[in-house]
Amino acid sequence: MYYLDGLWTPEPVADLPQLLQFARKNKVDLVVKEMVGDKHSDAEIMAPPPGLVFVGLYRSTTRNYQVAFYRLCD
Repeated sequence: MYYLDGLWTPEPVADLPQLLQFARKNKVDLVVKEMVGDKHSDAEIMAPPPGLVFVGLYRSTTRNYQVAFYRLCD
C-alpha cells in the first residue's frame, strides 16, 4: 500500500454507509482492505457488501497476508 505512487486516504472508522459516503465525497478509485490471518474466506472477500465490487486480490506467498481491492458501484 505504501508503494502505490499516488494519493490515498486511510479508511475512516465508520460503518459501511459512512465509509461509502466518505469514499464518494473524496473521489476514491479503490477501497483497499488489508487482512492478516485466516479469518476471511475467499467467498466473503469476493462478495463485498452492497456499494462495492470486488476487482482483485493480492495474496502473499510467504506470510498469511492478503489485500483485497474493491471499486465503488453507482
